Amino acid sequence: KLLDVPVNVYAHVDDRLIASLEFLAPIKIVRKETTLNQNKITIINNSVKKEIVVIKNGIFEWKQLFEYPLEYKGILFGKEGEKIEVDGEKIVVREGYNLVRIVKDNANYAREYLVIGIKNPIKSVNAELKENQITVKLDMETNIPFEIFYGPHSFRGISKEETQITFPIEPIYNSIKIRAYTHGFTYESQYEFVDTIKLSILMALSEAKAIKEVLSNFGIV
Repeated sequence: KLLDVPVNVYAHVDDRLIASLEFLAPIKIVRKETTLNQNKITIINNSVKKEIVVIKNGIFEWKQLFEYPLEYKGILFGKEGEKIEVDGEKIVVREGYNLVRIVKDNANYAREYLVIGIKNPIKSVNAELKENQITVKLDMETNIPFEIFYGPHSFRGISKEETQITFPIEPIYNSIKIRAYTHGFTYESQYEFVDTIKLSILMALSEAKAIKEVLSNFGIV
């Protein structure tokens, strides 16, 4: 059996001793064993992970603290208006820079994210039919890679302040598709023609009539 340890307790006020106490304290040996009651709490705060292990043996309680660096991707991009998932939470992406804080697990988990909303660079699409050609007019943000598809025709380039592309008219196709690429996202817009086939037939009839008039002047028709 271990001997008791004498303990002296003194109480001071302004460097004056006002009370003292002396007693014997029994010694108990505490060994950390796997059978002890242990509880671990994990706390994540941005890029820091803390683990607090609480150990109890029925008489004493002590804690162990472990701390680790924990990197994470804190800058995210998304299309304006879409919903993205951040740490299991649904976030609506807004245009520009938005600081989002995710807190859960009784505040044991907290992280900040900078969510950058990217808006559609395609503002408007228009087309103009003239003779046997169609001119596509794009109103887009400048310096944006884009491509256009119209029937068997396609075009690729970088947008300018005024972007116009001309294709030969294809009567059986009545739509144009535009794709723009920015910040790793793809945006699409489609322009539909109204009565393209009818317009093409009228244009063909007009051209045939003009040719007939020219030929008739030479007595061919």
